Amino acid sequence: MVRYTIEQFARHPAFDVSQHAIFAFKRDGYGNFLVVDANGCPLSEEERSRKLSLSESDGLAVLPCARFAEHQVESFSTYSPSPPPRLYSVRLDQSIVAIEEDGSFEVPDVGEPCPRLAPGQDVRYAGRVNFVIDREGWLIVGSRHHHILSGNDEVGGAGYLVFGDDGTVGEVNLNFSGHYRPPLSAGYVRYVYRGLRSHPLLLFAPRPEVNGRVFDEESQRTSRIRFTTAELESDDAALDELIERLLI
Repeated sequence: MVRYTIEQFARHPAFDVSQHAIFAFKRDGYGNFLVVDANGCPLSEEERSRKLSLSESDGLAVLPCARFAEHQVESFSTYSPSPPPRLYSVRLDQSIVAIEEDGSFEVPDVGEPCPRLAPGQDVRYAGRVNFVIDREGWLIVGSRHHHILSGNDEVGGAGYLVFGDDGTVGEVNLNFSGHYRPPLSAGYVRYVYRGLRSHPLLLFAPRPEVNGRVFDEESQRTSRIRFTTAELESDDAALDELIERLLI
């Protein structure tokens, strides 16, 4: 039962289970729990506390001394993103509805989209940071859920970045979003990757890790695919063929 429960979370396309996740199962009696990690290994109270501490710091961290360089701000003044070739809506199984007194259904308003990444924000990020690309191609980043970043609007891309302590992007996860789940295709991964790399306010590590994820809605299983930067920077049809074979 423990293994089965953990696997349902780990495999579900709407989740991206943290490496610091904790699962607690009630045994017999009040307050008697089995506490395990994401691999099903029992945790001591000390290990549990450590993982909770790590999970709280896993995500957005503002580095107060890191500001955008002058050349980045200057490049941003003439920057104009390419609009996405295709837009993706919030998945129906991720929509939250309210039942009114008259029996009608209403989708609550999540508010306006978060601000686009711009020099006025004047911060850098460390750790994991979600991103969406809005319908005009502008990048929005933050620690909030993807549908909050977008204001529940359609997006051209959704995933997350992992920043190093120096403010550079070391890992790009192109379509890792439970709310949008953009299907993997050569066109999608090229557009998102190139859009991120061309943004004047993002600095990349020399060899960033780039991943895509395949969602199997029927089995609710996911698999990760790693891309090379050369594949994404080229228009070689071999990438299209590779992804087609993986999706069969």
